[in-house]
Amino acid sequence: MGLGIPNCRIGQIIARAPSLFSYRVENSVKPTVRYLIEEVGINEHDLGKVKVVQLSPQILIQRIDISWNTCYMFLSKEFGAPRDSVVKMVKKHPQFLHYSIDERLLPRLNFLRSIGMHNSNILKVLTSLTQVSSLVPA
Repeated sequence: MGLGIPNCRIGQIIARAPSLFSYRVENSVKPTVRYLIEEVGINEHDLGKVKVVQLSPQILIQRIDISWNTCYMFLSKEFGAPRDSVVKMVKKHPQFLHYSIDERLLPRLNFLRSIGMHNSNILKVLTSLTQVSSLVPA
């Protein structure tokens, strides 16, 4: 609630990630929120009210530092993605941080390459429509 998530959405979030009840707010959830705001660069409004947590409540309970760094390093190295582009991707499709690079992202990105897309165009597509990483066949 402190993130500004509407009361009517709290139940849906708990239903999607019931393990939230097993985590201590002070020891787990708040440090993750702080990391997302201070280190990743997602502002508090986007985190709560603009649906990052609403779209992917698991983001509050995963090792976000590891998944963020892995994802950011991969996209930076593979596509030259600037940090702000990766932040945009996460804000639009936070599930992106849950994807395995080897099993999910890389096969889909290689598919886009196989149909003639260049890395710069793939980066544009990912930044504007990150969900393509879910839609494109592997």
